[in-house]
Amino acid sequence: MVDYAVHYVRKADKVSAKVFKWKTIELAAAEEIELTKKRNMEQTSLRALYPGTHLVELKTNGIRMANLEYELR
Repeated sequence: MVDYAVHYVRKADKVSAKVFKWKTIELAAAEEIELTKKRNMEQTSLRALYPGTHLVELKTNGIRMANLEYELR
């Protein structure tokens, strides 16, 4: 199971994470796969976007495998 979590900056410098289900795959031992994903960072009626440092985490079987920070202005 591959998921990713986006840690959104909220009002008053609070941060909240939203986990998105991505893909369920099975790999043999030492097998590799390359995945790519695009996520639009658009303001919606459900989620307002605030400037600041946001974080994206990659999770495999619920275990954090990698992360990336980006600055939203």
